[in-house]
Amino acid sequence: MRFRTVLACLLLGASTLTGLIADPINLSVELGVPSIVQGDSVNVAIAISGLVDHAAPSLAAYELAITYDPLVLAHPVVTFGDPVLGDQLALTFPSFKCVGPACGLSSMPLLMFELSFDSSETLNTSQPGAFDLLTVHFDGIGVGSSPIKLSHILLVDSDGNDLRQSNQINISDSLITVNPVVQGQVPEPGSLLLFASTLVVLAALRRSRFKAKCLIEHR
Repeated sequence: MRFRTVLACLLLGASTLTGLIADPINLSVELGVPSIVQGDSVNVAIAISGLVDHAAPSLAAYELAITYDPLVLAHPVVTFGDPVLGDQLALTFPSFKCVGPACGLSSMPLLMFELSFDSSETLNTSQPGAFDLLTVHFDGIGVGSSPIKLSHILLVDSDGNDLRQSNQINISDSLITVNPVVQGQVPEPGSLLLFASTLVVLAALRRSRFKAKCLIEHR
C-alpha cells in the first residue's frame, strides 16, 4: 500500500492552509565524505531542520525519494532515525516504515516513507527542530560523480497538515565522487609486513654491532 494512501487518512479533517505562513523547512543531503575510492562505501544522511524545538509543528510522517547514478553507487541500505538522537518518529511506539519494491515503492528513484504512531503531544513536546530522518549506505562500484537528489517529498505534521502548504521547503542536494584505485598508492598488507620485519632485523643488527663495538673498545 502506497504511503500517500495511508497519509490520506491522516489528512482527512485537517485544516487546509494556504500561503507560506511559517519559517522555511530544510531538507538536506549530508555526506560522510565528499569522495571515496572505488570499492569503498559512503553513508548519506537525509536531514531535516527548521522545525520548532519541542513544539508544533513536529513531523509525524514523510515520504521522499533519492535519485542517484546506479553505475557509480549501488546496493543502498536504509537505516531510519538519527544515529545520535534516535528515530524521532518512534519516540514511544515503533513507526511504520518501508523502502522500495518490498512495499510497492520505486527502487529508482529509491522511494521510502515513515509514519509515526506517537501522539501529537509526544511529538510536539519531545521532538527537536533538527535531526536526521535516515541514512543510506552506498557502495562505490564505478568511477565517476553521482548527484544525489531528493524528490517526491511529502511532509505531514502531527495534526495531519501538509507542511508544504504552510512552509517553504528548501532542498539541498549533493554530489559524491568515486575515484579510481591508484596502484601502489597504498602498500599491500604483505608489503607492510615485509617492511616491518625488515625494520626489526635492521634494528637488531644495529644493536648487535653497537654491543660488539663497546666490547672491543673496553678490552
